[in-house]
Amino acid sequence: SSCAYDNFDEPTSVITGKVVYQGTTLSVRSNALSLQLWQGGYGLYTNVAVAVNQNGTFTAVMFDGSYRLINASGTTQPWVYRIDTVNFDLKGTASVDYEVTPYYMINTETFAKSGTNMTANCKIAKIATTATLTNATLYVSRTSLCDEYFNEAKQQLLAAVLTDLNTVNFTVPKPHPLLVQGFCLSRFGFKAT
Repeated sequence: SSCAYDNFDEPTSVITGKVVYQGTTLSVRSNALSLQLWQGGYGLYTNVAVAVNQNGTFTAVMFDGSYRLINASGTTQPWVYRIDTVNFDLKGTASVDYEVTPYYMINTETFAKSGTNMTANCKIAKIATTATLTNATLYVSRTSLCDEYFNEAKQQLLAAVLTDLNTVNFTVPKPHPLLVQGFCLSRFGFKAT
């Protein structure tokens, strides 16, 4: 049992969104990023963290109202820090794109099996002039979680060997479990300062 003040219905309105750059949804490392939702007008003024999925999408179930969506303060994001706010109203459903400027973009990526190896290539485009590329990595995994923490094999290329960002090539030997499984998932990542 509870007192009358505790008897509120749970929220049912849904916010869906994407982190985008010029209409392209940006992929990110799994379990690494979150945005913050703020809603004014109530006694307890605090944020709700909204996790960004590795495919660059996010979802939150909230109450109807007016919200602000911002960068999570005190965190490192793979884009130029955005200080402005996305304001929107929620009534039932709302779709929100969070526009950012990434440091780099991975374009024209291809993946192929070559014997017992995974080969891949891509083009890395510098977007933010203040960024410096540290490394680029190809990750190979047996699950859809595929990044620096979840992988069975990887090849990392340091910036010193990345002389032509228009043609970045990788070759990763697939470990035995992936050969037995018969398929794998691959993903590019990069680190910038």
